[in-house]
Formats: sequence, C-alpha cells, structure tokens
Amino acid sequence: MLKSRCVCVCVAAELGDYDEELDYQHLEMKHYVPNQEYLDHKIIKLHKRHKGVSPADSDIQLLEVARKLDMYGIRPHAAHDGEGMRINLAVTHSGVLVFQGNTKINTFSWAKIRKLSFKRKHFLIKLYDTVGVRTLFATTPMNEPKHYDHSFCNWY
Repeated sequence: MLKSRCVCVCVAAELGDYDEELDYQHLEMKHYVPNQEYLDHKIIKLHKRHKGVSPADSDIQLLEVARKLDMYGIRPHAAHDGEGMRINLAVTHSGVLVFQGNTKINTFSWAKIRKLSFKRKHFLIKLYDTVGVRTLFATTPMNEPKHYDHSFCNWY
C-alpha cells in the first residue's frame, strides 16, 4: 500500500489532476518501483481520489510520507556485528542507526554515545550508561576504497 501511495503522489505531482488514459500512458513509460505493473490499477485508483490536488501539494504529501520511513535520507554502510551478522550502519541527526536489511534494529542516540572510534576495519561505539559494555562493528575490508565526507563522518 505504501508503494502505491508514494507512486500515486509522484504521478499527481508530475501530471496534475486525474486522467485515466494519461495515467496509464504515463505509468507504462515511467517505472517508479520494481514490479510496478502489478500496482498500476491501485495507483490509478488512488490518484482518482486526489482530484483537485495541485502538483505542489502532491510534492508536500510525498515528503510527508517519505520522512516517516526508516530509510529516508540515510546512507547505509555495510558492516558485520560481533557475531558476524550482516548489518548496515547509518549516521543521522539522531545518532547511529543499525539496520538488518531494511529494518531498523537499533538506534544509538548521540546523548548516550560517549566515544566513537574507527581503527583498521573495526568501528567501536562506547555508551555512557553501560558499565563495561561496548559495541563493535566490523566494516568493509580495508582494501576497498573509501571516501571521507566531512559533513557526517560517513565512509562510503
């Protein structure tokens, strides 16, 4: 349902008001999500409900939906946890996020982080309110090139 809603708002932003024939032509030519052909009918049905909504309002609706998504606006970095499980790490305004696939499994808030360190291929997070507990993540191998982005301390 979320994919259909996002695509519906994108179509409304690009085409304006609902026009069934124009919508079908547009969706045939432009693919927003994988396997979109299975959602076309639902997308058009949702777009029909948005009659009279301006393209600017559609853009605002899309941003409202997107900002509530866990993965919106982040750049995940491949890593492994202490047990060898594949995870992704992301640095955001709220702290360091840990994802398994597309599911957020943990958040380390900046208020609770005492120290971050990165040595060789190990990324360590030390927290304030735990005694003797540390969290260790192994990042991608060192022989892969990395670029340093000073704005968020991201390695990509």
